[in-house]
This record gives sequence, structure tokens and C-alpha cells, in this order.
Amino acid sequence: MARPEVTRHLVGSERTTAPYVTPAKLIILPVPEEVVVQKQLLLKEKLHVRRRVETEAVEVPVSLRKQRAIVERVARDGSTVNEEETDP
Repeated sequence: MARPEVTRHLVGSERTTAPYVTPAKLIILPVPEEVVVQKQLLLKEKLHVRRRVETEAVEVPVSLRKQRAIVERVARDGSTVNEEETDP
């Protein structure tokens, strides 16, 4: 299961970049804030979004439909004898 991990980084400077993806598969989304004094966008913060994959082990009981056993026996003279048993 993958879920996003978001961290905030305050910047407080003029907007200079668009959203981009780093080589580490990190998406950086700028969050602009409009200043009324002059029509200029200032970069308020950046959101770093990374996809984190988690695995979970789960035990599920199942019914066994067929079972098979192979028995290998070694005789005193060193020869092997194979017997096969099937349980329905």
C-alpha cells in the first residue's frame, strides 16, 4: 500500500519555480500567496510529497484440498527405494 508523505518547508521569497519532480521521485509543489501592495506572487511555502510504500504480513486460514507425500528410504546396501502416498 502506498500513501503520500507531505512535509512543509517555509520559504517567504518571490515565486521563481513551477512544480517539479526530483530524481528521488519527490514532487515539490510551490504554494504561492498574493501580496496586495503590488501584484506580485511570493512563494509562501513548498510542499514536498513523497510516495511511501508499506507492506503488511497477513495470515489467512485456507482449507487444504490435496496432500502429497514422497518418502525416500535408503536400504542397507545403499540403494534408494521411493514410495509415494496420496491422501485425498
